[in-house]
Amino acid sequence: MEEITEAPKINGIEGAVMVGVCILFDVADFFATFLDALFGAGELVKFFINAFASVVLWLWATMKGVGAERTLVGNLLEFVPIINTLPIRTIAMLATIWLDRHPKQAELAENLAPKIKNPRRAIGRRALAAKAAKTTQVA
Repeated sequence: MEEITEAPKINGIEGAVMVGVCILFDVADFFATFLDALFGAGELVKFFINAFASVVLWLWATMKGVGAERTLVGNLLEFVPIINTLPIRTIAMLATIWLDRHPKQAELAENLAPKIKNPRRAIGRRALAAKAAKTTQVA
């Protein structure tokens, strides 16, 4: 029998645009580090850059239904002062796109990741499936 696989939720052009947006935000963080060395205002500028980038990327991942948790973790790591010069946001976005195109590895990653989600506030596929199963059960 032939195995049916679902199409990726992120097409190639959209993935390239989102990686480009992440690179743009990471470059802005890098240059804000130089502002910190020259004027002392870089950390304040980076906070606003990271807050805006986190909201934009999280909303995008949520609307597409892919790895909002991975995107959020990558964005939260950008708030750590010295680590935020690294391209963590771009790496997280690349991982999100790659796992969208490789569902078997995504399932493996979900099983290996620690279960830190609150089941009442979960927004992933499993939470939606569990919620649908509860509503369709006959008492």
